[in-house]
Amino acid sequence: VISVASQNSFARFVNLPPVESKRIPEIVKFEAAQQIPFDINEVQWDWQLMTERGSAENKVGIFAVKNEVVSSALEHFSRENVTVSYVQMAPMALYNYVLYDRADLGSSDNQAIAVLDIGAENTDLVVCTRSTVWQRCIPMGGDAFTKAIADAFKLNFEKADKLKRTATMSKYARQIFQTMRPVFTELASEIQRSLGFYSSSNPNTKLSKIIALGGGTNMRGLLKYLQQTLRIPVERPDSFKRLAISSDVSAAKFH
Repeated sequence: VISVASQNSFARFVNLPPVESKRIPEIVKFEAAQQIPFDINEVQWDWQLMTERGSAENKVGIFAVKNEVVSSALEHFSRENVTVSYVQMAPMALYNYVLYDRADLGSSDNQAIAVLDIGAENTDLVVCTRSTVWQRCIPMGGDAFTKAIADAFKLNFEKADKLKRTATMSKYARQIFQTMRPVFTELASEIQRSLGFYSSSNPNTKLSKIIALGGGTNMRGLLKYLQQTLRIPVERPDSFKRLAISSDVSAAKFH
């Protein structure tokens, strides 16, 4: 199973009209043609029933990835003779991780855990309950901190990135972090705005914590700042609780 980045994929959650279960695939196919913003023949798409427990409504998630994105993702593994059974969107991979590996998710849809995956260019925010998922791709990540340093100190991107990674050891640490402060603030504001939207749409669901993942979480002080600003516990796991990597897997093939 491999994943593709959220910015290269499409997801939409739709409430279906009350129909017999055998008619759901037919209705979903119609909805997919209406919702997916590409020609249906240019994408690989699928759907998943995601009805909340105790709800009379049928809610489905419709997911699509353009054919060329799938082909590009498969190319590397084809060269390495690795068989790929499924392709999924990165946010759904994070949701599956939470469902399987996090016993603290709880059994009710009134309890939620958010996953914050901070990459180089984008940040995925995924709010998970036992039977529902909500996602948003925030178009900023670790590179935004690097760019702030590059602009302030008139450096090329490579040198600015090195300075970012060694900021705590630099004699200019204070100036470096002062330069990055607006990026800290902007990222926290985007996350806060997104969580506020989720809460207004799901008033009965309580968010218990944020799980922080991705290379951007290595930024010194960022997780503490987010926890203080968002007023939600933020943790970065250093190992899986249930997931295990087979000894037969060659890590080099996945780089």
